[in-house]
Amino acid sequence: MPRDATFTDCKNFHTEMAAHKQSILDWFPDTIFQVSRSGIILFFKPSKQYSLLLSQEAAGQHISAVLPWHPAMAATEAIAAAFNTGEIQLFEYTLNHNNKTMYFEARVTKTGGEEALIVVRDISEWRRSEASDLLLLDVAVKVQEEQSLEKILNLVCERIKMIFGVRLIWVERKEADRSVKSFAADGETARFLQESTIDLAEGSGLTGTVLRTGKFQLMDIEDPRMLSWRKQLVKYAVTTGAAFPLKVGGLILGALTIFTDDRDFWIKRTIVQLTNIAEQVALAIHITANRQRLRLLTAGLESAANAILITSRKGDIQWVNPAFLELSGYSAAELMGSNIRILESGQHPKSFYKTMWQYISAGRIWHGEVINRRKDGSRYTAEMTITPVRDEAGKIANFISIIQDVTQRKQAEYEMLEAREAVARTERLSALGIMAAGIAHEINQPLNALKVVADGMLYWYGKGKVPAIDKVMENIQDISKDADRIDAIIKHMRSLIYSSDSTQQKLCNINLAVEESLSLLGAQLKSHNIEVKTVLAAELPLVAGNSTQLEQIIINLLVNAMHALDTVDKPDKQITIATGRKKGRVFLEVGDNGPGISGKIKSKIFDPFFTTKPAGEGMGLGLSVVHSIVTSYGGQIKVNDNRTTGGVTFRIEFPAAIEKQKGERPT
Repeated sequence: MPRDATFTDCKNFHTEMAAHKQSILDWFPDTIFQVSRSGIILFFKPSKQYSLLLSQEAAGQHISAVLPWHPAMAATEAIAAAFNTGEIQLFEYTLNHNNKTMYFEARVTKTGGEEALIVVRDISEWRRSEASDLLLLDVAVKVQEEQSLEKILNLVCERIKMIFGVRLIWVERKEADRSVKSFAADGETARFLQESTIDLAEGSGLTGTVLRTGKFQLMDIEDPRMLSWRKQLVKYAVTTGAAFPLKVGGLILGALTIFTDDRDFWIKRTIVQLTNIAEQVALAIHITANRQRLRLLTAGLESAANAILITSRKGDIQWVNPAFLELSGYSAAELMGSNIRILESGQHPKSFYKTMWQYISAGRIWHGEVINRRKDGSRYTAEMTITPVRDEAGKIANFISIIQDVTQRKQAEYEMLEAREAVARTERLSALGIMAAGIAHEINQPLNALKVVADGMLYWYGKGKVPAIDKVMENIQDISKDADRIDAIIKHMRSLIYSSDSTQQKLCNINLAVEESLSLLGAQLKSHNIEVKTVLAAELPLVAGNSTQLEQIIINLLVNAMHALDTVDKPDKQITIATGRKKGRVFLEVGDNGPGISGKIKSKIFDPFFTTKPAGEGMGLGLSVVHSIVTSYGGQIKVNDNRTTGGVTFRIEFPAAIEKQKGERPT
């Protein structure tokens, strides 16, 4: 100021300086106290952002009279320390405002003489950001510690309410059955959800819209979409709300819903912070759900009765269940990291494993039987299913093998087949005993012819007249043919008795089986005055079976029909044999005009050891064996009454077979 300035100029200058100083103070966002050493407030400038509920009347009062007890005590101690040390003192404190926790940092500086300056700054946003980051970390730690999802979600709700001062907060999680489950940490929100009758899964209101769309929603309670909720929300004195989708990889897992009474609450920073928390919550739900699913899967696999092992793409064993350890005899330590070749028994050629490996490496599921070796060297038959498992890139990463020990079952099946074959052989012997006269007749015919030719040659030789060589050779050819005929009959009988390949199925012609059966039994039937009529369809499809067993079926039915006809006195005893095809099946019918079968015993005729014959004349196994053979071929057998002629007809149907190999001949 110039020397010649007047008093008025000086006064104006000081007034302008004071105004300038005040404008600077007003611009300064912090609250400022100027206090004496004893704590009396000499000057006070409130913050425009947060007034601390104080005004200029605070001047002249002790700081403990205008501040809450805790920050007042901290300020008093900091003032004393600043005067004693001459150093700046810092302390923090919190205040609650509109259900929201406010965070403050106070800086106390000795300004000279007996005065000190206290600058109070609102650090709530910084603390909220820090608390939000800490919450993200805590959720991650809780998930790592495998704490329950309910505890994690309750923690999230409690901390958000404490950090941001919201009124209502809850998490909705979508269940597998498409219902919605609520998690609320505080009693007020729990009461609100309990009193609400709105179905959140319907897609209405704030939460429902988020669950339906998967997008963030911000609504005022006056929004038309909040109509169903409005009355309940007004009761809890809230004005606005927002819901954050809980999504992982596009999958909507639930929603985080928040309501507040502060219309200015939803600033960009707050929305970003809550969005980050929602994303962490979604990960927690996803991880805990997958972990629970994995526990259930692991528990199921470990408790499974079947042996299960998981290998790498190269066949290295990575996991086995207890059933596999028991089956193989190895310990888990011995198997982990070992190659699956440790199970090879040497019973299969290398081509077997090569073909299997090529099959599963192509991404296909393999199912079949394998003979494996235990640790002690013993072998077992395993029924295996090997399933390829692909990684995120679609490449095969693992193979899961499910193994069932079928050794005992295979042994039982073998013994059952042996027993059935023994029974069938007994029945064939019984049938041959009945056919003995007919077979003898079949053999006698070529035998007599052979003897006549031989005796004729001996007769002329005895007379000293040797036939010409051409005639001799012709006679020898006749002898050879008759011998071949006898040989064929004997071989056929032996095949019926000692058949060793009854379990091996080939393509068979039923018409041929009928003809072969009649060649053995035809003479016997004729000797019983029974006429046999055949109606055999031409170009009949083949069936998969065994020719010996097919003949056994026909012979058993013919013998039963012969016995039935022996009980009646009639001149026109007949047996009719017919074959044909219908809807992809081949049928065989053997009928008679005998006495028939009563309804009481018709349901029992296929039962083992059931017979109507006197003791010692039958074992009751014939029709049981027939039924067993027919069903083993996938066929059906029925017995029907012949209403016009009397007697019964047995009808057998077999699935028609298609020749698998070109040029394969029927037997």
